[in-house]
Amino acid sequence: MIGEEAPSTEASAVHNEIYNYMDLCNEQIYLRMSNRVSKKTWNNWQEGMKTNFELKAFNDTLVEVFEKLPSNFSELQKVKALGFSTDPKLWKTTTI
Repeated sequence: MIGEEAPSTEASAVHNEIYNYMDLCNEQIYLRMSNRVSKKTWNNWQEGMKTNFELKAFNDTLVEVFEKLPSNFSELQKVKALGFSTDPKLWKTTTI
């Protein structure tokens, strides 16, 4: 997976696992927003996200999901847009 394309026979499974990882990332962001993890833990998670999404297969899946499901993973979209250098705990939340 390091800088390589997944074999076509495994592409669907790889795509699904990366999608699941994106869901995990969104949950990690939520946990930081909710002050349920420390800044140190968040920074470690965020660095892992940055490292993983620099890999071609991860980035390709991320881009495809963001394009096809623009309202999903909004927190992850924001972290990516901010260069994986943000603290969701400091984001202002809007109440309805």
